[in-house]
Amino acid sequence: MKHVLFVITQADMGGAQNHVFDLIQGLMSEYQVSLAVGAEGLLTERVKALNIPYYIIGSLQRNISLWSDFQAIREMQSLLRKIKPDIVHAHSSKAGFVARIAGKLTNTPVIFSAHGWVFAPGVPLMTRLIVWLMEVLVSPVSSGIICATEYDRNLALKSLPIGKKKISVVPYGIKPLDLEANPSVPSDQPIIIMPARFQQQKDQPMLIRAVAGLKHKYRLFLVGDGPLMEDSKRLASELGVQDKIAFLGNRTDLNQLLAQAHIFVLFSKYEGLPISIMEGMRAGLPIVATNVCGVGEEVDHNKTGYLIESGDIHSATEALQKLLDSPELRGQMGKQSQQKFLNEFTRAMMLERIKAVYLSCMSVNSGIPNAGQSVHNHSELKS
Repeated sequence: MKHVLFVITQADMGGAQNHVFDLIQGLMSEYQVSLAVGAEGLLTERVKALNIPYYIIGSLQRNISLWSDFQAIREMQSLLRKIKPDIVHAHSSKAGFVARIAGKLTNTPVIFSAHGWVFAPGVPLMTRLIVWLMEVLVSPVSSGIICATEYDRNLALKSLPIGKKKISVVPYGIKPLDLEANPSVPSDQPIIIMPARFQQQKDQPMLIRAVAGLKHKYRLFLVGDGPLMEDSKRLASELGVQDKIAFLGNRTDLNQLLAQAHIFVLFSKYEGLPISIMEGMRAGLPIVATNVCGVGEEVDHNKTGYLIESGDIHSATEALQKLLDSPELRGQMGKQSQQKFLNEFTRAMMLERIKAVYLSCMSVNSGIPNAGQSVHNHSELKS
């Protein structure tokens, strides 16, 4: 049984971590799987519950630090020499950087999944430059790069020194659920929901400004936590809509909340292929989202919902008003949204595509000796 080591920087649950867990859970019957991560968190707890081994790379952290990053490469190199995986599948920019250098040093094939390029438009300029330079250095030694969208694949081909044959497009996929919304049911106060962390990337302020212009009654659920939550609360108060908005914080019952909702919203400054939109589609909700990066590959404008240009408050208000005014339109768009999910974004489809990438990579690298002699391991094994 081939051994796949998954690597990600942080264990706090988010879109990338949920994706890694889905891969581990979905592939564990066909592959020997393990996980390496910078620190313990909900992801390691969930992996431990599956009796999957995981390793802590203590120096692996999100912030750039020459000394810590050098130490992380050494720790990763040591881990690869000890456990000798057949392939490494890295996620997140820093983990991808560290794993690919360590893989090169140990002759271990490494595939990198780009969860939206951090050098995409909308990202702060200095961050874009640093991450682009990191990718220029390590993309040539990648055994393969997986993009979730055609947008990201095209951006990589334009921006990085890597050939077409090394880049695959594999959209994310999630499990279908029986729990569904019924957006066509008339309501005195239809529920608009946006699940997203309050941080620079997401644009809850755009949504708050948009709903402040609505003429129809509504309730807005903002699900998530983060450093910019208090700023959004102050904005809601300034615009006089604080009584219509529920700041729900982190929740474990998102699927139940989606089933109560009538409209799904995700406003962002940049994205990859948001899993949260898939969750809204799966629930059968019409989607209103900013037209950034790969979002247009999920939402069909005027069919499954509406795509809004980033920062266009007026168009956002108009789109929400149309959906609030017409239960029939909500139901029609919601059904088409759900059908698109079933046609394109299920977990079973994703797993088959991922396995094909692994098979191709291992076939190409079959002549490469696996990671060398075992040396002292700095990582701590958890099982």
